[in-house]
Amino acid sequence: ELVMEHYTILNTLKLSYPASSSIAVALLRNNSEQNLATLSSGVTKGIFAAGCLTLLGISYFLVRKPLSYLYQWYRSIGNAKERLEIVPNQGNRNQKVYAVVYGARNHGSRAFCSFLAKHGYSLIIIDSDEVSLNSAEKHVTKDYPDISIMKIKMEDFEESEALRIIKQINKFGEVIRGLVITKNVMLNEQNSKRFEDMSYDEIHQIMYDNNEMMVGLINVLLKSIKKTGNGFIINLRNQKYRTEEDSIFWDLLYNSTSKYSSLILDSLRKVETKVSFINVAVNYEAIKKDEDKEKLCSKTFNYLGI
Repeated sequence: ELVMEHYTILNTLKLSYPASSSIAVALLRNNSEQNLATLSSGVTKGIFAAGCLTLLGISYFLVRKPLSYLYQWYRSIGNAKERLEIVPNQGNRNQKVYAVVYGARNHGSRAFCSFLAKHGYSLIIIDSDEVSLNSAEKHVTKDYPDISIMKIKMEDFEESEALRIIKQINKFGEVIRGLVITKNVMLNEQNSKRFEDMSYDEIHQIMYDNNEMMVGLINVLLKSIKKTGNGFIINLRNQKYRTEEDSIFWDLLYNSTSKYSSLILDSLRKVETKVSFINVAVNYEAIKKDEDKEKLCSKTFNYLGI
């Protein structure tokens, strides 16, 4: 556009004042050289600015995650103590503070039952298998004999039973402060071996039972947990069994239960500010030792709500 404008001026001068055309050519050449120099300088500055922005973008991309992890680590200092601390009720110093643990037969549930009992929490353990419930109780009382434990056998989610428990606890002035979900993927070695013999309806039932129990418990307990002012919901995702032989079925169960439970907690986190949520991926077979269990629970509470 600039060049066309110059040549339009030149042609106008030639037609109107033929004698001055040489002056117009000189003016045009001088003006064009100045504009080209300005344009070249602008391009150079633009390239430099773009290079700086690119370097800044790359630098941000490279350091964003490390800085994010560093910030989370900084926030985690002392977080576990604050989240776990049971402040005595001035009106009822003998008040029991309960945590509900869904699942009794895996290493994740054993880890959190013992960890919570160690920090003074009473327990409500829910599972569909009575033998597992008794075993979990013995596991805890062996080290913490004074801890109060309620065992609830529940094969399918029963809202009336869950509400009855809450009513019973409230009646005695006790509170429920947290929920730990350890049983959201019913997949073990036995299930893996019999996958080929399972029908679609059987697989669907496994998904439905897990999701219904998890959502049902959250729905019923959330109000009570919120009242404590510093409540928590922890969701453990067992990620052990994934082999070539059962990958299709594993992916089906994983995406419909584990990812679903994570989505539920992520959604709740955005609207429920009085409760802390965390999703934890863990290999249950890797936490058989007591020190590994302790490390899992400590780290979970360190990053709870962060």
